[in-house]
Amino acid sequence: MSKKAIRLGEYLEKEAALAENMADACNALEETVSFFYQQGAHSAAGTIIPYEELLGIMFQPAPDNRAEVFRPAPPVVFGVCRFCGQAQSVGEHATQGEADEDAARRCRCIGAQSYREKLNAEARRAQALADAAELIENLFGTGAAEDAEPVNDEALEMLKAGAALVYDRQLVSQQLAVTYTIRAKIARNTKGNLTIERKDTSSSKLEV
Repeated sequence: MSKKAIRLGEYLEKEAALAENMADACNALEETVSFFYQQGAHSAAGTIIPYEELLGIMFQPAPDNRAEVFRPAPPVVFGVCRFCGQAQSVGEHATQGEADEDAARRCRCIGAQSYREKLNAEARRAQALADAAELIENLFGTGAAEDAEPVNDEALEMLKAGAALVYDRQLVSQQLAVTYTIRAKIARNTKGNLTIERKDTSSSKLEV
């Protein structure tokens, strides 16, 4: 017989002996509980504790009073490009979605390049319209010069909406007669920048 077989046999014999000892201990404990129950084990109120309940009390595990330890989730360091499926290291991120978004912005595949161009175009549009809104406020709103008459809020919103239409090339230009004496023109120059112009006119009419 090989040494491995002998060692295996010895191990199995020890395990069988341990299991037998555990069974004997459980039987002895159950016999002890049964003895006390038969002798008339009573609760503080003087009532007999049912046998099954007494067994449950004896074998009830001790409560776990250890304080709960907060273990933060490990940061996500790999992201997957949503366009080509390539995984790459993107640094630490709190969630997988953030890591995947970062991977899509870094990847060199065609889909990721188009996605970056779209994001850049949206950012340029948002900045251009924010600058146009500020310029409209300065020319036609409360920020106008002291000798310039401000227009009402509805006219300001119309001018800002017109700036968006011109920027998106849905209109070549927009000219509005805001009041009888105030004219506004919004256009886009050859550089792609918005131009906003205010023109004040005044007239006198006499009758004899």
